[in-house]
Amino acid sequence: MSINSVLSKFVSLASAVFTSISGKISDAALVKCLPGFSNHFATVNGIRLHYVAGGAGTPIFLLPGWPQTWWAYHKIMADLAKNHRVISLDLRGMGSSDKPDAGYDKKNMAKDVSELIHQLGYERVDVVGHDIGAMVAFSLAANHADQVRKLVMLDVAHPSS
Repeated sequence: MSINSVLSKFVSLASAVFTSISGKISDAALVKCLPGFSNHFATVNGIRLHYVAGGAGTPIFLLPGWPQTWWAYHKIMADLAKNHRVISLDLRGMGSSDKPDAGYDKKNMAKDVSELIHQLGYERVDVVGHDIGAMVAFSLAANHADQVRKLVMLDVAHPSS
């Protein structure tokens, strides 16, 4: 059994456990708690990503940690939306996004985000990542620097450490 196969099974199991713990509250129900925000899906890099968007202004992408979803940022999204177009997403393997058997290396996950940025019509965005999301955000900045205006990494060791 390959490491990707083992990781895929682990991600699927953890996602199922997290969904069970969270009470299976739908994204539709959760987004109703955030006036001005709505659910969306986009097909990028061969998978379907779920994201929630709202607000107007400079785009800011919020990448959650593992095993979290877009909801991890719900307490700050309304304030950010006063001056930004907020896009909070479920990374590959999390929440309502697809959970493929492979593709969980951070360079590929950054490609997911890069393609979403392009598909939504943005040239440059601010990116905030927490935990695994910070690793994906760093990879996005390193591999797609032309798309990242500002980078914020939360609760993660620097990749060179």
